[in-house]
Amino acid sequence: MDNATIERLLGPRADEVGCDDCFDRLDEHVEAELRGRPVDPRMTAHLEGCPTCAEEYEALREFAS
Repeated sequence: MDNATIERLLGPRADEVGCDDCFDRLDEHVEAELRGRPVDPRMTAHLEGCPTCAEEYEALREFAS
């Protein structure tokens, strides 16, 4: 098992948002990206490490584009 897999299994670090917070803020995150505004790097980190939230992100991003 590689380090990235282990980190995903351990859950978010202190500098990341959790799944609930990510889901609540996902629409704001996608809107900021599409408008070229800065995004919260903690959201980006969470989306890179959480397949479930990343799937929701991709679906919302596709819908909003």
